Parts: sequence; C-alpha cells; structure tokens
Amino acid sequence: MDWIGHTNEDGDQQKLIDHLNNVSKLAGEFSEKFGMRNIGEIIGKFHDIGKYSIEFQTRVRGGTNRVDHSTAGAQLVRKIYNCSDITDLLISLPIMSHHSGLCDLGSCADTQDLPTFRARMKRNTLPNYNAYLSEVEKIPLDIPQIQKAINKLDPSSSEIERYLYLSTLTRLLYSSLVDADFLDTEAFMSRGKIKRKNGDAIVEIYETVKEKLDKKGWLKDASLVTLNGRRSHILRTAMEKGKNTDPGYFRLTVPTGGGKTISSLMFALEHAKRNRMDHIIYVVPYTTIIEQNADVFREFAGERNVLEHHSNYEFQEDEYGLMMRLASENWDMPIIVTTSVQFFESFYSNRSSSCRKNHNLVNSVFVFDEAQKFPVNYLSPCLNMIHELVDYFGCSAVFCTATQPALDNYLNNFKVVEEICPSVQNQFDFFQRTTYENLGIFSSDALVDRLEKEHCAMCIVNTRKIAQDLYKSLKDKVPEEILFHLSTTMHKVDREKTLEMIRSRLKNGQKVILIATSLVEAGVDLDFDTVFRQMAGLDSIIQAGGRSNREGKRNKEDSKTYIFELEGAKSASSQKMEIEITKSLFKKGIDCNDPDAATAYFHELYDLKRSLDCKDILKKEENYQLKTIGKEFKLIEEDSSLIVIPNEENKDAIARMQSKYGTKDDLKMIQRYSVSMPHQRIKLFYDLGKIKPMEAITNLFILMNQEAYDENMGLLLEDDEGGNAIFW
Repeated sequence: MDWIGHTNEDGDQQKLIDHLNNVSKLAGEFSEKFGMRNIGEIIGKFHDIGKYSIEFQTRVRGGTNRVDHSTAGAQLVRKIYNCSDITDLLISLPIMSHHSGLCDLGSCADTQDLPTFRARMKRNTLPNYNAYLSEVEKIPLDIPQIQKAINKLDPSSSEIERYLYLSTLTRLLYSSLVDADFLDTEAFMSRGKIKRKNGDAIVEIYETVKEKLDKKGWLKDASLVTLNGRRSHILRTAMEKGKNTDPGYFRLTVPTGGGKTISSLMFALEHAKRNRMDHIIYVVPYTTIIEQNADVFREFAGERNVLEHHSNYEFQEDEYGLMMRLASENWDMPIIVTTSVQFFESFYSNRSSSCRKNHNLVNSVFVFDEAQKFPVNYLSPCLNMIHELVDYFGCSAVFCTATQPALDNYLNNFKVVEEICPSVQNQFDFFQRTTYENLGIFSSDALVDRLEKEHCAMCIVNTRKIAQDLYKSLKDKVPEEILFHLSTTMHKVDREKTLEMIRSRLKNGQKVILIATSLVEAGVDLDFDTVFRQMAGLDSIIQAGGRSNREGKRNKEDSKTYIFELEGAKSASSQKMEIEITKSLFKKGIDCNDPDAATAYFHELYDLKRSLDCKDILKKEENYQLKTIGKEFKLIEEDSSLIVIPNEENKDAIARMQSKYGTKDDLKMIQRYSVSMPHQRIKLFYDLGKIKPMEAITNLFILMNQEAYDENMGLLLEDDEGGNAIFW
C-alpha cells in the first residue's frame, strides 16, 4: 500500500514519508538557531505518524471520517525515546498540538476524553498506525544537546524561572514544527508554484542604507550648535554603539526632533551585522507610527526588505504584494514593522497560524518604539517574553522613546540597560522646543475663548465626546477652513484626508486650530505654535509637548504647552491613577523637559498599580496552561465592534461581504471606512435604528442613518458617553 500524506486538487498524491522527511529537515534547520536541531528533526519526523493508519488513508483518499493523528505521534515518541518530564514537554507536546493548537498540560487526574496533554496521552482508542515501521527510521536522541539547552539557565534559577524558560523553548519548537509543516504542505499543494522571497542579508541592507546616508550627507555634519549637527552626532554615536556591543538591553532616549527613527535603524543594522543576527523587528503601539516608520525604512533599505504587518495594511495585488503577504505568515523577512498587539499576542497565542512566526524571533534585534506605551496591565508577561528571548535566544531589545518608562527593575534579574544616546541631558537641553505651563481649571467656554484667539494651536483632550463638543462650540466662532477635528470617531480615510489638509496649512503658515484626542500624540508629525493638553499621564503631556515648535523655528519661550483641567469633566477610571500621579509630580515642581521626569512618573505608576499581570499569565505559563493563555492574553479586550460607514468606494465590497462571497481584501477595504465603538454605544445605536448587523460577520455593523456620521467629526456621540472611557 502507498502511504499518502496529502492529495491536491489535481489528484496528485504526496507520499507520507516524503512529507515527514521534508518537515523533519526544515524543522531541524529552524530549531538549529536556538541549539535544538535534533529535537526539531524528531518532532518533524513523527508529527504525522498517526497517518499510517487505514482510517486516515481512507480519509486522505476522499473519505469524510475524522481521525486523531496528532495524539499518535506524541504517544509514540514518549514510548520510543523513554521521555522524561522535560523531553515530554519539548517533543510530545508540540507534536500533539500541531493541528489543534498548543494545549494545556492538564493534571494527572484528567480522563482521556478531555483535550489536555495529559488526558490525550492516556487515549487508548487510536487507530493502529504500526505500518510506520516499514518506512520511518528512528532518529537518535541527542541527550547532550538537550542538556546544553537546559544548562543555559543559571544553576541558581528558581523552579518558576525554569518552567518559564521551558515553556518558551516549547513555543519555539512548536513554531519550528508548524511553520515547516505549513511550508512543505504549501509547496506540494501549489505544485511548487508559490515561490517565497526573503529579502537581502542584513550585511547587504546595511551597505545600501549607509550609501544613502552618505549621499544625503547625514553623517558628516560635526557641529553641535545646529539641529542637523546634533542629529548627525546622535546618529554616529548610535552606529558606533551598535558596532561595538554584544546582544543585550539598550535604551535610546532621544528628544523629539533628534532623529530617533534613523538612529535606531542604524544602531540595529550595525548591531545585527556585528552579532550575525537575522532580523530587525520594530514594535510600535499605533498603526500611524508603523506606516511612517515603514515608509522611511523602505526608502533607505528597499521595498523588498521591509515587511509592514498590522491589521490595517492592504497587500497589493502584484508580485510584491504576494511576497509580503506570504512573509507576514512567518516573518521570514530582514526588517519587520509591526504592532505591540501582533508581537506580544503572537508569542502567547496557542494557534498554529499565529505561532508560525515565533521561531523567527530568535537571533533578532527588537526596537520598541514609543516604549512608554507598554501595556501596564500586561507589563510583567510582556517583559518576561523580552527577558526570555534576550537572555537565552540571542536577541537584543532597544527601548526607544523620549519618555523612558522605568523598566529596569522589572526585567528579570535586574538587567543593566545600556544607553545609546550620547549625553542625554545635554541633548534634551539642546532640543528644548517648548515651555510647559499649568493653567489649572478651565471652563469649556473659557477654553473656547482662548483657542479662538490662537493662530496655530492644537488642543488634545481625553475623550472623543469632549473633542466633538469643543469642535462644535468653536464652529460658530472661527471660519470652517481653519478648524479641524481628529479622533477615532472618524474612519481612517477621513482621518488621513484631514491630516493632509492640516499639514498643507501648517506648511503654508496659515491659521489652524485642531481639536484632537491622544491619537496625535505619538508618531504624527505636526508642528504647532501652541499646544493645549487636558490633564493626563505625564508621558502623554510630554508627548503632546513634542508637537509644539517641533522643528525649532521659534524660541521655546514663545512656544507654549499649556496643561489644563476641564471644569465638570470626569476622569475615566482607566486614567484616574495616571492623572493623580501627574498632579502630585507637578506640585513637587517636576520639569517636563527633564529626561528623568517620565521615568519618575512610571516608577510611581508601576509601584501603585495593583497588578502588572492582570490575568496571571506568568502563573499560567509556569503551569503550562498554554491554550488558556492563548485565549486570555489580549492586549485589547474585545468589548467593541466596528461600524462600517457605507459610501461609493466601499459599496461593492460591502455587497460581497453581505452575500458571503467577500474576500480578505474586501474586509480590509471596509475596515478602512469603519469606526470602533464600545458595545454599550453599539447597543444604543442599534436600539435607535442607526445601525444593523452585517450578515455572516460577527461584531460588524452597517450605519443606516447617514446623518449620524459627519466627515469632520466622525460618528456623532450623544451626551450619554460622558467621561466613562478614554479613546484615542
């Protein structure tokens, strides 16, 4: 009998032994990066061993019977390798999980009908798969290799640290297996037509970027009294630091306007080149920053070397688009720009499709742009992930921001974080662009009167409702062409259009008054004479100040950042602690232009926060509750839904989605014209007949009342939203 692994649409059959050998080879190559080639080869060889059963062979030839073939491989390797508890976790668990996703370890009392690892290892009703003996040869278990990997841990490490390390190792082995399995299956099913391209080597990219920097003259200016000279000094220092440092922890504390993006890229390239690292992964909190950074990196490093991966990105329908779409599946690309959500949730996910990329995190430089935006409620598991990858898997972490969070004491074993920027205090003194002033409590009317008199001002408030109310109050007082509003009540297309108009007026020196939420605080390149910021966390206030006199064309004394409290406005529960800490620091006379101000703020915030691990993720990780973690680790809780704003551009995509024939591209199209709203607001809109559910897609609604959306303000909010939530 021919034992078959897959059958494609043309009826071609892939021999099962060929599939096992191919996956074994690939998984071994992937696992070699973290010293586990032998284990990678074993799990690749035995992952589909359960397909050597008559029952599965009936299915692969067109049958509809369900066959559990993953449990078979897990049970077999335990038997033939006489696995200890550790090798069980490293070998059997990835094999068992390769289709259904990483499972929970479970308890010894679990019965075989349960989905846990320990339960499934007891199953005695599996089809007979002994036919594997005729084709599959056992790969010797390299005990010294396993021991060497385990010995990376310090002998004094606690039991908790040991299991956190082992769970990371399990995740990486699982990633190596499922990516190898996907790739070989894809190659067979497509008859070899799908060709993946992985960009250039880091060394080649470095030479390309360096040549462009030389042509622009960015490395030559040695003056420390000019803006470009300072940027050049920071850039050269970053390159020198990257050229002379081993993998570890770094911070790049560059004030606004100091050339942070290019300096961080060149540090990463020099550092990766020196240490023979494979990837540079930029992790940023907002898609607006991703888009800007990715454009810069593509300009310098070339399109083929930069993967932009986030939920809003639309892959082009051409060869380049296909190349990037495929690379987004496993991050096999030299430079990746992605979101914090994608980065951290993929690591802690249990789904095979999300986990494919994890083995490509090994031997990488991580640049955490706007590092102050680390999710506080999940700070401990996020930093644990970074600690594991840096300390044991050849990675480096760069915390990059003008407002550094106080992370040092929360990295395991209190790691030393090395500063990249030269003479940080001196740089902040030079780059001071604005003077901060606390105005105290303002009524809405007084704030409107103040804004009306400004020539070029931005006012940032804490809620979308306040932003809309201020905008409406100013509409009657200033000409329409000078007044703008920006928040996430507007869909992406209208926000982009508004930003373009604002930038045009600013460039021409025309009058602009912008009312916005914190959406504009980080990564949005705007330059105003004056900034007004409603009282918030100190990092938000400093980031807002970075939009005042951004290009340094005016004296800092003439460029004000005003902090105010709004009379009658309630603080959102999620921001009360941050606001109180900031007010306390202002009473103590803290200077927002001091680079240590943000660190002092974060010290207090982290100390006062009840939990830096709100779902006890690390406790679950220690206990190998991998499936549970995959469900619970969500940086953005799913308590909101999207409302699609229909128009001429998206009507065809909406029609296809409603008829159930829509594509991923149709979904991305309508997401560009969608607004996220909390479920409380969704219910209100639904009860008022303003929206209706979109058929076949959960958590997606269509706006029925076109008067409920204004292109300048977005979805119009009623008085009931109040101050219950913060939205950027």
